[in-house]
Amino acid sequence: MWPVSRTDNDDLVEVPLDLHDLLGQLVGMARAALPHEVCGLLVGPAAIDWHSSEPIVVSGVERVRNAAESPTRFVLDPEPMLAVERTVDEAGLVVVGVMHSHPTREARPSTSDLADAAMYDPLAFYVQVIISMQGFAPTIRAWRYPTKGD
Repeated sequence: MWPVSRTDNDDLVEVPLDLHDLLGQLVGMARAALPHEVCGLLVGPAAIDWHSSEPIVVSGVERVRNAAESPTRFVLDPEPMLAVERTVDEAGLVVVGVMHSHPTREARPSTSDLADAAMYDPLAFYVQVIISMQGFAPTIRAWRYPTKGD
């Protein structure tokens, strides 16, 4: 299967997540990174049915340095990202998604988020979680770009 080309929001599907007790941790990470975007990997059990309507279970989040150090863009630093992936694999878990924050925008993928997602998720399996710090209260939403098998 070839990498999925993603350039617009038209086909995005919002997906249900079971974040357990991670909401506070995600918001705390986003606050600590202000004014920049924070980013990281979401971890879950190895047995995931991507086609189920049940929420995708996220049991952990691993922050990865934002190599872009930007308020409008994130780049997962490759070396720490690889270290997290190895640790997750050794623990018998899998990466189920990528998370990042939007300090001043809504919790919906931007055009650059969609284009960059192919670097981290060329087959469009991962959930993309965005924590918006815009407004009075943070908002967390999860998105997935459907693949041909969906």
